Amino acid sequence: MKHQQMALVINEYGGTEGIVTMEDILEELVGEIQDEFDNEQPVVEKIAEKEYHVLASANLDDINELLPHPVEKGEQYETLAGCLIVKFRKLPNIKEKIIFDNYEFSILKKSRTSITLVKLVDLLIEKSPLEITEGLK
Repeated sequence: MKHQQMALVINEYGGTEGIVTMEDILEELVGEIQDEFDNEQPVVEKIAEKEYHVLASANLDDINELLPHPVEKGEQYETLAGCLIVKFRKLPNIKEKIIFDNYEFSILKKSRTSITLVKLVDLLIEKSPLEITEGLK
């Protein structure tokens, strides 16, 4: 049997709010700790030049910190899955694609009720310094 230190969190009315473990406290102090029980996939994984796999359940603020340019945020959604469902106007099928914000979004995985994994291809063409200076003439 494995022993683990934990505390029960109780609110002002005596109701249970949750459980706090020693790992929770350490992660608050030093940041995320990866251990043998954490099997998390990264929010954004670069798979090739200008290509990314993105967890659709992630918050757009977190995703935008990791992409070269942002995906638009809206009042109707907070996650990439929500954004895509609004853009498609339905729950899209696997392999369906849509283009906006200079990205091509391809649905890679989904559940019965939501999108889980999306491939993004960055379509933004960056101009070289030579092209920029020639455009100024």
